Amino acid sequence: MTWLSRYLTVQNGVFAAGFALGAYHLLVVSGVIAISTMPMRVTHVMLALSLLFVIKPASRKLAGTKVNAVFTAVLVVAAIGASLWMLARWKAIAFSGGITTDADFAAGVVLLIIVFEAARRGIGLILAAITFLFSFIPLPRRICRECWKGAGRHWNGSLWF
Repeated sequence: MTWLSRYLTVQNGVFAAGFALGAYHLLVVSGVIAISTMPMRVTHVMLALSLLFVIKPASRKLAGTKVNAVFTAVLVVAAIGASLWMLARWKAIAFSGGITTDADFAAGVVLLIIVFEAARRGIGLILAAITFLFSFIPLPRRICRECWKGAGRHWNGSLWF
C-alpha cells in the first residue's frame, strides 16, 4: 500500500470537502472573502447537498451497494450542475420578471427534486411528504379564488372572534 492510496480515500475526500465547506463559511463571515449573498447561498446549498448525498445512503438496504453509489453520483452531479446553472443565471432570473427560459425551469425542477431527496435522506419521509404537499398549495387558490377570499372576511376576523 503506497502513501497515496492510504490517504486518497473516499472518507478522507468527504472529510476534506466538509472542512472546505466550514473554512469557506468562516472566510465569508470574517470578511476575508467578499461575496454577494446569492452566490454564497447557492454555493452553500451545492456543497451541503453534495456532502449529505455522499454521507447518507439512499436506504439502509442499499447502503454500500453499487446501486447506491451510482444513485449518489447522479444526485451529486445533478446538484452541482443545477447549482452552477443557477449561479451563472441568478441575476437574469431575478430580473426577468418571471419570464424564464426552459433551461431555467428544468434546473429549478432538478433542484426541487434534489431538495426533496435531501429532506428524505436527512430527516425522513415525513418531511419530504410535507414539503411535497405544501409545494402544491398555490394550485387550489388559482382554481377556486372565492374559497380563499372568504366572502370578504379577513383572517383577522377568524382569529380575534
